[in-house]
Amino acid sequence: MMRYILLLCLIGLLLVGCASTPDVASEEVYTVVQEGTIAAGDAVPAPQGRPILTLSGNIANTNTETGLAFDQPALEQLRIVEYNVADPYTNGNEQYRGVLLEDVLTVAGAAEDASTLHMVALDGYSVDVPTDVIRWPVMIAMYQNGETIPTTDKGPLRIVFPYGLYSDIDADVHNPMWVWQLESIEVR
Repeated sequence: MMRYILLLCLIGLLLVGCASTPDVASEEVYTVVQEGTIAAGDAVPAPQGRPILTLSGNIANTNTETGLAFDQPALEQLRIVEYNVADPYTNGNEQYRGVLLEDVLTVAGAAEDASTLHMVALDGYSVDVPTDVIRWPVMIAMYQNGETIPTTDKGPLRIVFPYGLYSDIDADVHNPMWVWQLESIEVR
């Protein structure tokens, strides 16, 4: 009987240890730089110029005939966060600032049963990203080290995973999901 109890305790500890938790305290993962003025259910202003991000597919909130479009000022009305991350492409520690992917999907009214985000970059690169990545604070970055990210340097938007902050993010799996020059997301 004692062996059975010890075995159950060991299994419980293993299950707790496998949970996706940050390697640092949650409040230390990112800093809220600016609270958003656009939240779930709010209308997003139609772009005044060329949109920098469009969402389509299985979403409830739209501001164009084809989906939801953000220009830079509208995107910056969402909550803005920043964190430092071990960037696999610069081989250094970079500070990124932008909006959480989860916040964008919430404002868009993405369907709860959506399973895939089809992301497309300006250069035509595309990748399917499972929606469960929002369990981490995946960012749509607009700034790198305090500067806007120019198109010539993989901007103006870039998907950033919080590498170095969560041990269960697998670089082999997630590196292809660091979409540079992000242009659109189709919620499927």
